[in-house]
Amino acid sequence: MDDTSAFLDLAEQSIISAWAVKTAMVLDSTTMGVKPLSYTQRERDDIRLSSKIPRRTHVWLARYLGRNTISCGSLETKHRGPFGIYHGRISTFIIGSLALQVMTVHSPIAEDSHEPIRIDPIPGPLREMLVISWPATRRIYWPPTLAFDDSKTIINRESLADRWQTGEEVPLV
Repeated sequence: MDDTSAFLDLAEQSIISAWAVKTAMVLDSTTMGVKPLSYTQRERDDIRLSSKIPRRTHVWLARYLGRNTISCGSLETKHRGPFGIYHGRISTFIIGSLALQVMTVHSPIAEDSHEPIRIDPIPGPLREMLVISWPATRRIYWPPTLAFDDSKTIINRESLADRWQTGEEVPLV
């Protein structure tokens, strides 16, 4: 959070990612009673009891050089895919110089299916600004060279959530 350079091994990425997912779930729960929760009870129990991250979840880390010290936002999304409508939750958090983004997607086919779901963000420099933390596959370096800020350019902090506006969305009901 204080912009210190470091390598993050798989275990450290797992801890950061589990915390980010738990925080996304807490943010999701603030809509309870207004709309259905994005995360299932089983997913919430799994993260609480064993830090198990839901399937079809990705977590990215980014560097933020703006003025805000704490910021969060979450959006529910639907994308049309080959097996129907995929429901997703995308949550973005900024704490100090650390920006985290969590995306969890639920499939219309059986949740125990191993059928992959692919939703690509819009192309552009944002891909180079983010480091994938989950699923953790290799040691990563923090912070990335490029960073978000509060400017009015394509790399401002609002563009982090907007990177999922691919034109494939289906209106929410």
